[in-house]
This record gives sequence, structure tokens and C-alpha cells, in this order.
Amino acid sequence: MQIRTVIADNDPTSRELLCSVLASDVAFEIVAKCQSPKELGCALRTYTPDLAFVDVDIASLERANHQGPLYSGTLSASVLITSVDKNTRLDDSQLQLVRPFTQADLLSVCQTCKTHITTRRVLDAQEALLASLGRATRICQERRKLVVRSGGRIMFLRPDEIDWIEAHKNYVRVHVGPACITLRATLDALERTLDQSQFLRIHRSAIVNTDKIRELRPWPTGEYIVTMSNGKELTLSRGYRTRLAFLVKKHDQLDYSTIGTV
Repeated sequence: MQIRTVIADNDPTSRELLCSVLASDVAFEIVAKCQSPKELGCALRTYTPDLAFVDVDIASLERANHQGPLYSGTLSASVLITSVDKNTRLDDSQLQLVRPFTQADLLSVCQTCKTHITTRRVLDAQEALLASLGRATRICQERRKLVVRSGGRIMFLRPDEIDWIEAHKNYVRVHVGPACITLRATLDALERTLDQSQFLRIHRSAIVNTDKIRELRPWPTGEYIVTMSNGKELTLSRGYRTRLAFLVKKHDQLDYSTIGTV
């Protein structure tokens, strides 16, 4: 990405040298050339540049008009052009270029600006990525919590805690280890809230956590016996047999030869 640059300088000699050096470096894109505080202010608002080379007199007037530092807003760096060395360096984002400056002086300042702006872009990208990952993690954590209301209590269950879920009349029973939590809900409604890559309907009255499956065993009736890691045996009914391929793919440690053809 190019460094969008504004030049605001009344001195034709230094302005010509600035334009010549910046135009010869593909890292820079000159988006505006200004000769007054008004033009500078308009360029900053219109082009949202990354870098500005500004005569100190124009900069002083621009600051007075806008009551803020020159490098506020979108600017990642700025270079003040002066006639007297005042050791002007307000922070790492602002440099000084003293007239009469040579091409070597300007190249050195340009390199410093490129390094600063590139580093800032990398840091900004890293911060944005970390923020995005943080948001994604929070969303995943929130979604992975199953809110369960039972007997006046509100419980928050992690999906990996659940072994299986069964329908029972107008209720469902959530089996979590040795515990069984009864909810007034339907299995269909609960199925829609669960991650289908982890929970699978194997029967009209049963949903299993596929991570808790230990074994699948064919039955002469065309059904399969699903053995859970806690030893519980459930039935994968014929109507849900098409889902067997998913189980086999996910649990590739199974002996395929014992499963047969679906």
C-alpha cells in the first residue's frame, strides 16, 4: 500500500525537490500540493493522507485555524520544513527538514517516514487482528454455553459436558455425567440450538454428543447400537441411518469393516 502524501510548501525550490524525490519512489503517492493553510486543511480532509510535508508557517496557521496539532486525524507522520534548526521533533511521528536541504537530507527523512509508517501499519494490523480474534473468541464462548433453566435454577453447560439428550413426554433429559437435568422443552427446539458438527440426532427421541461415542455396532434389524463412552447403549434408528456416514468420518478410529454398507 502506498503512502498517501501531501506537500504544503511556498518555497518553489524545496517544493520542486520534494516532488522530484517523492515521485521517484514508488512507496509514495503525492495526492495534493498546497500553498496555503486553507488548501492544506482541505487536502487533509479530502485525501486522508498518511504523511504531510508542511512549511512551518503554513503549519502554524493551520493549527491556529483548527486548534489542533498538524498530525492529528489520519496522518501517521508529518515533516515540518523550517529555515532554522529548532530541533523540532514533537514525537516519533513528526520530523524536521531544514532549508536549504539536499537530496540526501530528503532521502534520509523519507526513509525514516517509511519505516515509521510501515511499523505503525503492522502494529495497527496486529491490534485489529487481536481485537477480531478476541471478539470471535467471546462469541464462540457465548455460543458454546447452553443456558439451562431447571427447577428454578439457571445453569450454564459447556457442550463437552453433555453426553446425550433424550426426549421424555413433554420434557427432555440432558445427561451430564452421572447427573440428569430435566427441562421443559422439545428435542426439536433443543437440536436447533446445538452445534450440529458436535451433536447429532440418531433417533426421534435421542441426540448424542458425537465426541462421546465409543462404538457403533450393526444390528440385524438394520439399526445400529451406539455405545457411549460411559457405557450407555443407544439406538441409531433406520430413519436416521443416513447420518452414519458423518459419524464414521468424524470417528475415523473406528474399524470400517465392522460397520458395513449404509
